Amino acid sequence: MKKFKTKLTFKIIYAVGFALLPVFWTWRFLFTEMSVSYVVISVLTIIAMIKLIGKKILKKDILGVYIFFIYYLFRAEGDYFHYLLFSAIIIVNILAFYHHIEDVAVLRQTIMGVSFLASFIVILQNFIHFTLGIHVQVLFPQLALSGSSGYASLWSTGYAIGSSYYRASAFFPEPSHMCQYCFIGLLIALYGWAKEGKKINTAAIITIGMILATSSMGILLAIACWVWGIFVRGDKVIIRRMLNVVFGGGLLVVVIFIFYKLKLFNIYFMLGRIFGEVEGYNAVAGRNFADGYYLTGLNFQQQLYGFGLVNRPDVYMVGMSGFRYTIGLVGAALFIIMNLISVRRIQNISTAIAIAFVAITFGAQTNQLSALVFYLPLAYSQTKQSTEEKRRRNFEK
Repeated sequence: MKKFKTKLTFKIIYAVGFALLPVFWTWRFLFTEMSVSYVVISVLTIIAMIKLIGKKILKKDILGVYIFFIYYLFRAEGDYFHYLLFSAIIIVNILAFYHHIEDVAVLRQTIMGVSFLASFIVILQNFIHFTLGIHVQVLFPQLALSGSSGYASLWSTGYAIGSSYYRASAFFPEPSHMCQYCFIGLLIALYGWAKEGKKINTAAIITIGMILATSSMGILLAIACWVWGIFVRGDKVIIRRMLNVVFGGGLLVVVIFIFYKLKLFNIYFMLGRIFGEVEGYNAVAGRNFADGYYLTGLNFQQQLYGFGLVNRPDVYMVGMSGFRYTIGLVGAALFIIMNLISVRRIQNISTAIAIAFVAITFGAQTNQLSALVFYLPLAYSQTKQSTEEKRRRNFEK
């Protein structure tokens, strides 16, 4: 029997560590109040900086990144070292992905594997809960940061405080966090962006898990991932692609409708949060409740430039609202442009992630380090490759 040996390189360690960042952001590192993921990304960033020595870092492909973060620091209004460190970590990791310091195959396989495992656990949690009335606990409040205490009830019982609806999220803090991660794994499985090619069975499990997580964002992301197939090169004829998407999407809608009518697995609750009101709560209104107080009645200068990063109110704001309040419409526009500049080819997974990240920013709190340091490098992971391919094609002409 042949023995297969894989050399453990920094490219592999970086890929695996980076892929696991969203899982461990709420976990406490040893006896400190530092996040495990913050420690990991700090170490990886230092090593990545060493790896970047000798590589070109001033490239027009990433000009949008520099412009955004220069403006970002300009609008800090205080605590400059904190925001400089914040920006440096993100920029270094964008550069690392731009220059392909990570092992792309390992990164994608890890994200797909974590997405599959999380979805499988959510399916299992729902099955055991609705058949035996038992919650399979995966996360434990004792291991979490003190700031994550609000999730304790959800982790311990499957029910958020004051809610009568069961919401499983495997080893993620809450369902929306899980779905914001798993949609990338779903894309990888659906469109063959992993070394093994397409894995439709894996995609089906991830889709079911995202739906059963009862996140309104989850169902929208799942549908969007399947619809994205119309634009992705994989099948030879666009009509065939459209028929596949229509069939898969139609089947998904039928299943959701049946679950909704029979009130199975809280699908009634999930759709009610999107289109109506459940327990006096609407998901859309709930995510944007602060806008009515903090983003109305502003003068022109306040709308344009915001109030500064240090003046961000201690309330929940979705990413785009947070940008508008702290760095203004100028900063929000630069953020969108920075993501769109990374787009090269519609068939690239980086393109799908960049577009999805902008969309998610309107519905989730993505203006934090945990989100920016994960999504932005992924959005720029194929920018250099695609640019070089374009130059090669032009030269061959």
